[in-house]
Amino acid sequence: MENYINTKSYHDRPLIWKILNLWYIPVSILIPVFLPFSLLYIGLIAKSKKWVRIFALVTTTLVTSTVLLLANMDSFGKFFAIPIALAAGFTIVYIISTASDFLRRLDIILRNGTLFKEENQNGLNVDRIRKKNEPAALFIDSMRNWQQEIESIQMKKCIQQLIEIVGIVLETNNEEDAKRFFLRYHDTLNEMLKKYDEFENSKLNTPEIEGVMKNIESGMDTIIIALRNDATTMHKNNILDANAETAAFIQDLRNRGLLEKELRVEN
Repeated sequence: MENYINTKSYHDRPLIWKILNLWYIPVSILIPVFLPFSLLYIGLIAKSKKWVRIFALVTTTLVTSTVLLLANMDSFGKFFAIPIALAAGFTIVYIISTASDFLRRLDIILRNGTLFKEENQNGLNVDRIRKKNEPAALFIDSMRNWQQEIESIQMKKCIQQLIEIVGIVLETNNEEDAKRFFLRYHDTLNEMLKKYDEFENSKLNTPEIEGVMKNIESGMDTIIIALRNDATTMHKNNILDANAETAAFIQDLRNRGLLEKELRVEN
């Protein structure tokens, strides 16, 4: 299974595409007041919580230091210019150093933005499902979260298949069996995908980490087959139960002579 994160497909993009999407770097250098907002911009566009948190830290430092500087214009107050300069310098260096990672994340989002839209996920309405089956809604929420966070396109497709299995499970009329299904698999899958995301974000391409990631990737195919078989079995059992109940009901009517009477009336 190919690990998309290692293909670095953003390198295939035209140079003009890279320059245009890195517009915030020269703007931030020319207009220093824009520096913290560059972090917010790349955090929101690339969907990186880390960059948004750094934006909050830098903004807090700049605002606090500026207020203290303006409130204390004497010689002591001028010391508050030091953290302002340090925060500005750090931000400039940081946004330049993360440019490659930003382009990679942006490329992944653009290439796969239409593949995993919520409305295409079997039309599952989580709010509606939550009213009847909270474990199912929690399962969908978790899978969709990891589908956004994980960058490997193959893992995204595997997670999509897990979400599609939800539809099969929810077709059964036995809500308790459906709830047990999601409770049985949710925590284990969630923990496994969390570990994969952590390894992926570490950017440590050691043989050990790559081996673990490949094991998770290859194991997902087996897991999906097993869960699909379990869901299908539940659905088949529900059909058999329904058929058995129908047959028993008809037999009861026949034993009571009601069915024969109805037939005579029709004739």
